Amino acid sequence: MTTSEINYVKLASDSQRHHERFRKFVEKSKLTCMECGGAGGFKEVILDDGTGPWDECWSCEGTGYMSPHMRGQWLRWKRKEKRASKNLVSSVGK
Repeated sequence: MTTSEINYVKLASDSQRHHERFRKFVEKSKLTCMECGGAGGFKEVILDDGTGPWDECWSCEGTGYMSPHMRGQWLRWKRKEKRASKNLVSSVGK
């Protein structure tokens, strides 16, 4: 498929519709996002005065909410991450 065959307007509207459906779905659950704490993203502080760009949270797509399934996936991922870091620390101490 070449770039002349891609309908970017349709692609953008499909993406927008998906995000709206996702937002409505996760807001029903009222479970706040564990990654961003319900803020919907993070402010990347770059300058001395505390300003910087806003980065949308990757796990909640900027909504601040998660579905129960997404929270379970997030907890499993964090558990694996914790085990891996524990193994790394114990292997360094040997």
